[in-house]
Amino acid sequence: TPVEYTRAPPLLGEHTAQVLQALLGIGEEELALLREAGVL
Repeated sequence: TPVEYTRAPPLLGEHTAQVLQALLGIGEEELALLREAGVL
């Protein structure tokens, strides 16, 4: 059966913040610091 895609895949890094928050418990403040430092 041929595959039919109904939506595009996520962009690279699109869910990074959500994953870091859910799995590692990183808060908004720390995410902001990581962004400012160029890590994210």
